[in-house]
Amino acid sequence: AVKYGTARDYVKSLKVVLADGTIIDTGFITPKSSMGYDLNHVFASSEGTLGVITEITVKIQPRPEYSALALAIFHDLDAAGKAVTDIITSGIQLTACEILDKYSLKIVEDVIGKDVSKIEAMLIIESDGVKETVIRDMERIKEVCKKYNVEEFTWSDDPAKAGEIMEARGKLVPTLSRIKPGNRLVPISEDLGIPPTKIPETIKKAQAIADKYNLLLTTFGHIGDGNVHTTFVTDMRSQDDWDRLKPAADELAEIALEMGGTITAEHGTGLARAPYIEKQLGPALEVMRSIKKALDPNGILNPGKMGLDKKKHDIYDHFAFKPLLEHPEGLNSFGFDVDNEILACINCAFCRLGCPTYDVTQLESRNARGRTILAFNLMTGTIEPSKELADSFYTCTTCNACTYFCPARIKVDEIIQKGREKLFASGIAPEPVMALRDSILNTDNVYAATKEDRIAIFPSSIKKKVETGELKKKADTLLFMGCVSSYLDMKIIPSFFKIMDAAGIDYTMLGKDEICCGFPLHLMGDQEKFEQTARNLIDRIKATGAKELITPCAGCYKTFTKYYP
Repeated sequence: AVKYGTARDYVKSLKVVLADGTIIDTGFITPKSSMGYDLNHVFASSEGTLGVITEITVKIQPRPEYSALALAIFHDLDAAGKAVTDIITSGIQLTACEILDKYSLKIVEDVIGKDVSKIEAMLIIESDGVKETVIRDMERIKEVCKKYNVEEFTWSDDPAKAGEIMEARGKLVPTLSRIKPGNRLVPISEDLGIPPTKIPETIKKAQAIADKYNLLLTTFGHIGDGNVHTTFVTDMRSQDDWDRLKPAADELAEIALEMGGTITAEHGTGLARAPYIEKQLGPALEVMRSIKKALDPNGILNPGKMGLDKKKHDIYDHFAFKPLLEHPEGLNSFGFDVDNEILACINCAFCRLGCPTYDVTQLESRNARGRTILAFNLMTGTIEPSKELADSFYTCTTCNACTYFCPARIKVDEIIQKGREKLFASGIAPEPVMALRDSILNTDNVYAATKEDRIAIFPSSIKKKVETGELKKKADTLLFMGCVSSYLDMKIIPSFFKIMDAAGIDYTMLGKDEICCGFPLHLMGDQEKFEQTARNLIDRIKATGAKELITPCAGCYKTFTKYYP
């Protein structure tokens, strides 16, 4: 944030475990201190290469009394950049200032409610503080933007509207994976720090590089504090795409340095940017290496990160997509469409918000992100089917809450389903699941109950007809009760009959010959027995001559309409 700085600026103290087991506190909770080196910043920026941080003390600030958010649309990228420069240098204190290029705008088009085909750039400008000051600043910002021929300028203090826009901006990154099936964003040279006045020029040069290598590049970022995200979207399975991506990423890094900027502004060096660190830091890197050597002489903490061990580490030596390129013919595919769903997930963790099993367990393997990562590794052969893997896949409720919260709308239920099919085919399924299967196959219902119990709740007059064989065998309408309604609920079926009779509908039923629709067999991944059950039930339904089927069971309805032929 322009006004509030970075998270590192709010660290008051860290508890750190060093490589030799020594535990240190790096700071003070007092308002200020000038004692010793600023170890807070050293360890907060070390990416785990100097110690393991076990506790963080941060300072907080009160929530501002008033905030407003503006949208400024420009047909010229340079004009947008000049407007930002004037705004910042005029003394207006912005909370945040975002820029989206024409490719990024396409992703959030629905939220802003505007055709973006002719827009080159949009600014999202936020200010907070004393109400009178914020209102005055918004009007000043408007006048500055007019000076640079802004196409449209609107601002609002409606928290709901502002929240919707900022949420769309926040979800832009994972949504990039939906631009083209099988493609996803690649975070390599995507975090450039550039002097704000040079960001428009940087965006143009980045787009030229993308054109040169025939790659899709979206550019957006925090122009207010000079941070631009140049994000490639490419096919993970294409060696040709990777071969073009690498030199393009190198050229982007060179541009950042030419502009007097940095290769990473907020995401860190890690492995992806380690090859560039020496070029940027020069002799200062040796100072970092000496600190690393002093605190971690055996190099056990995050080896390879930040280029501290003098080896030429590269993201391509470690990245997870290697199996897709090295042995594509040996992939344990989930099917083309589901493979694309797996690849589209960028592990952003929005899905945690809605996952009931994660809410209870707090285990990464019990949320959608963790399960999708496991599916990817099962697909690539990195892991084999196991009981632990089955425990993860079979505890998913397939409620789809994760898909609701996912910006990319990943179809996690389809990933889980295909994963279960693979596990079941490998002979690995939890014991309760196998017990349920046996119940369905042996008793035609999920409760191991008798056929007589299926009609126990029927009104006596109808039950008598079923038992004596007086119930008509054929009718235009078939009532299908389902296992839950038949065996667990005391009210649904009697009420169901009343409605049918009141409507004057001529119907028949399968009665004691009704069997489970097979939905649980499908969910557990036993496709062979599910298909057998479906064929058996379809034959029974056809024998009634019914032209329509009515059921009070949502699960049966889903099975008939989605999974039956």
